[in-house]
Parts: sequence; structure tokens; C-alpha cells
Amino acid sequence: MTYRRVLVATLFCGLLLGALTASADDRADLDLALRRAQEPLRDRDWPMAAQALNAFRQAHGGTAHAVEAWVLEADALLRAGKAREALAATTDFLRAHGEDAWAARVRHTAAAAYEKLGQPAKAAEVLHQLVDAATAPKARAAIAALHIRLADQDFDGVETKDDLGRPTKKRDLAKALEGYRRGLGIGVDKAETRRVLERVATILEERKQWQQAAVTWTALMTEAGHAKRPKDLKQLPAAEAAKLTRWLVGRGRAYLRSRNRPEARADLKVALGFASGALHMETLLLLGEERLALAGDGPFQEGVDYIRQAIREHRNEKGAVQAQRKLAEAYDARGQAEQAAAEW
Repeated sequence: MTYRRVLVATLFCGLLLGALTASADDRADLDLALRRAQEPLRDRDWPMAAQALNAFRQAHGGTAHAVEAWVLEADALLRAGKAREALAATTDFLRAHGEDAWAARVRHTAAAAYEKLGQPAKAAEVLHQLVDAATAPKARAAIAALHIRLADQDFDGVETKDDLGRPTKKRDLAKALEGYRRGLGIGVDKAETRRVLERVATILEERKQWQQAAVTWTALMTEAGHAKRPKDLKQLPAAEAAKLTRWLVGRGRAYLRSRNRPEARADLKVALGFASGALHMETLLLLGEERLALAGDGPFQEGVDYIRQAIREHRNEKGAVQAQRKLAEAYDARGQAEQAAAEW
């Protein structure tokens, strides 16, 4: 390793530890610190440059030097072959500093990132805004659309093979969540906002972040004009009622898992009147689960009745066997061994 690389590595560690923050108000020191953070650029060590510049701007946020470091960081990410990360950096920069003198250069980096991601039309659109500021809202929409498209890929899964060579899909929920939130932050139309919010809520449930999931389901219903829980879904247009039913079951499930049983029961009771098929079965089972969690013979019998109804009305559904098992376990938990054995 050359002396310069040793120096750069040492500097990078220092930046991470905040060693230079004491001189943040001293312009001369900031000039020197930024030049040192740029050392990997001269060595064409793009990954190290991106890390060093990121560390510098995190340590000196709010300064003109940090803004310049952000610009250089985005470019370094692109040169390091990290087009998606470069696009994220340029998106965040333009959202925060869209009118800054550096914005034109950052848009060039964004256009190059689009090219790397196989989006030449989007690249041309971003470049066009350099000469016509009026297209900026359209350009933001295009950037948001790309973030969401990439997030969709992470959510749905990319075709790959497992260790045994069998075809499978690799999902990355963390990246999907980040991409969806970034796209929503930039701004998308109402229909897309609702679709994305539903996927965000689903991801949060898969990650067992139940309270956040419930908040997201609520945001989705509020966005759709239903800040208050509807009393009767049958009075709404069929398509709207079907969506609300799905969302209410989702929020009810999240409420139940986060132990907010009264709100869970209220959502599920409304949804039950309109749900059908597998969703109707799930609603019945969730209502049964909510009742079984309470003490007393009354709630227990209500829970059993919900589960029996789910089994009776949905014998051919995939979850019928699991529902039967849940019923047996409920009896077993109350010490009713004979009844439990009969359900098995």
C-alpha cells in the first residue's frame, strides 16, 4: 500500500470518529479536511472516495463544504459502479439543494446513473431540465418512478438459483422499503401512492413491525379518503369496498399482533361483512384469535365459533387444516383434552 493510501485510510477512520468536527467553524481547516477527503479521487479509488466524502459531509453537515462533498460523493459512487446508490444520492441532493449552483452537475450525474441502469429515455429527460427548468416536476416524477420500479423488483424478487441450482426468487425487503419510501418522498400520483403504501405495510408486517404497519395502513385509508373507519362497506361502490376490506383486514391483523385488540376487533368486524374467499376465512380466524386471547368462557366460545365457521365455510381453502389445528390447540390450552383430541 502506498504512503498516500495509508494516509487516506487513516483520514477516513478519523472522519468516522469525528476527529475533525472540532474545526468545523474554521474555514481553513474545512478546506484542508475536504482536500484530504478527496485524496482517493486522485488515486481513482472510487469506493474509498465515496466513503471518505460521505464521512466528511456527515461530520460537517450544514456547511458549503458538505454540499460540495455530497456532489463529489455521488460522482464517486457512479464511477465505483454503484449506479443505484449514485441515483439515490443525486435524488436526495436535488430534493435538498435543487436550486443550488451545484444542481446542474448533480443532474448530469443523475442522467449518467439512468444510463447505467438502462434508462436512456429518463437520462435524456433529466438532461433536458438543465435547459428548461419548467420540466423539473416531470423529472422528479421520472426519478420517483424509477425508485419505485427498482423497489418492486426487490419486493417481488429477482430470478436466481439456490445453492442446489434450483430456480428461486431472491427478495430484498430492506432495499424495497427504502426504495418505496424514497419514491413516496419525491412524490407520485394518488393511485401509485396507494399501491406503494399497501406494499410498505405488507413489508412492515413481514418484518414484524406491527405498530408501524398499523400506522401505514391508516395512512393508506386516510389517503383514500377514509380517515374514519366506515360503518358499512356495502354502501360503497364495489371496487372501493373491496380495497377497503383488504386494508381493514391488514390493519386489523397489525393491531392484533401489536396487542391493540379493541381496534383490531372493530376493523375486522366491519371487514367481515364484505370479505370473500380466502380473505373472509382470514378475517374469521383473526376474530377467533382475538376472542381466544381474552379470559372467560364467553369470549372463548365466541372464538371457537369464529374458527368453526371458518372451517365450515372454507373447507377447500389452503388454511383449513391449520384452522382445525388452531381449534384443537385452543381446547388443549384450556385443559379440555378430549375435545382437543376430537378436533385432531
